[in-house]
Amino acid sequence: AELSNPGLFSSLILCEPILLEHDVDPKDSFHLADRALKRKSSWSSREEAEAYLSAKPMFSGWHRDALKGYMDTGFVDVSEADDGKDSCAAAASGADDAKKVHHTKTYTKLACDPKSESFCFRGVGKSILKDINEIKCPVTIMVGGNSTH
Repeated sequence: AELSNPGLFSSLILCEPILLEHDVDPKDSFHLADRALKRKSSWSSREEAEAYLSAKPMFSGWHRDALKGYMDTGFVDVSEADDGKDSCAAAASGADDAKKVHHTKTYTKLACDPKSESFCFRGVGKSILKDINEIKCPVTIMVGGNSTH
């Protein structure tokens, strides 16, 4: 945005920005977008989600407080009511009104749906590395000490 509209920002702080080495056509396959679509996005509980993430190489080195912060802000707990669509068991048990049987299913999921994340990655497309020196305002780029991207 600053490249297109010089002076739009007084300064920029970029946290783990996606800096592409070359332009990517949004119609082409893009590894970050493709991986986002394949990402597991729901678990039966927060504890299951945390255990799953802790076992993954990307998260295994995270400080416990950082993982807790991610769990607190990057996940939501969902409760869904079943409208009796699964009333076969109630009908088989002799329930008088099987259609009114309701079940509640609770689970934990990523706050950002993988489809939305993939869409954002596909929209990145343009590399600014060759033009980054054209940005006139101060720019701070923050990345993790062990970041590989």
